[in-house]
Amino acid sequence: MNHSSSVFIVMLLALLLMGGGGPDPGTVPTEAVFVGPKVKAVIVMDPHQDMITDLAKQASIYLKYKRWFHAEQNAGAVIKIPDNFQLLLGCDLTKSELRFVNTPARANSLSQWVVSSHGDIISALFSSMGITIPPGVKPVITEIKKQGCTIGSGIETPSGTAPGMLWMEVVIRLQAPRPPF
Repeated sequence: MNHSSSVFIVMLLALLLMGGGGPDPGTVPTEAVFVGPKVKAVIVMDPHQDMITDLAKQASIYLKYKRWFHAEQNAGAVIKIPDNFQLLLGCDLTKSELRFVNTPARANSLSQWVVSSHGDIISALFSSMGITIPPGVKPVITEIKKQGCTIGSGIETPSGTAPGMLWMEVVIRLQAPRPPF
């Protein structure tokens, strides 16, 4: 086998191992690209409007990030979802993608509902794990891995809204504007 055949085989194997090297179709907005790491998160929230339940619009977010050859980094916060973020219908699992996942049709980002009166909580969470969010870049949920509704005591909901606390295991990516070519 000559040298050029060896190089061709190595390149072909590399493409096969990378799965073509492309993103999952339909998850990347055409005007944006993903940069940086994938961060896993667990989110638990009461997905009801204020005054529907005692814990309405309260949430916790727990981030996990693992770099090769490094210890897992974790960060978390308890937040109050802002009034202008609508959570109608309660813990309706058919609405999670529409509410939270960023797609070409819906420009959802964490900054729409992960807010704090103490400043930029998203940057602080990522920074505590060693991840810097550059200007113009926004963290977005790209995938919901698992989700469910947990029914607990003290969570009474009126008819017309799905009862329970929403929990989700998600993937968060950093979305940046596509550079001009």
